[in-house]
Amino acid sequence: MKRALGLFGLVVLLAACGCTDVGCLSMVQVSLPSLVEWSGTGSFIVELCVGDYCQSQGIDPERAAQLEANNHGQISFAEIPNEVGKDRVSINVSADGAILQVESSAIDFESHRPNGAFCEPVCYYASVAVEDGQLVNR
Repeated sequence: MKRALGLFGLVVLLAACGCTDVGCLSMVQVSLPSLVEWSGTGSFIVELCVGDYCQSQGIDPERAAQLEANNHGQISFAEIPNEVGKDRVSINVSADGAILQVESSAIDFESHRPNGAFCEPVCYYASVAVEDGQLVNR
């Protein structure tokens, strides 16, 4: 038993010593086609909130076409603080005075540890879409 605990301690120590110093950013990707379908062909603003942290992007028809061609139709919201609560994700889209507001508490975030399994930081990634007025995982 002592030998097993000693071996486990050595593995943990080696893993801790093997940490690198790579940083990372949490990110949410949002399906652009589902938003264009809702907003039409004009410009629109997309606001993404994760917990209490929000950021927004303006999308004009030219940028929408570029994102569709180059990013597989995904808008990336990066630089989301890693420690922000992920209990609520919402998207607000405003176009021509109309507002689409969707929210979900069931979005699954994948975690990633770029410096190793026992090392910080932990970054998070999710991919979502608006389908039938609901915010869903992709």
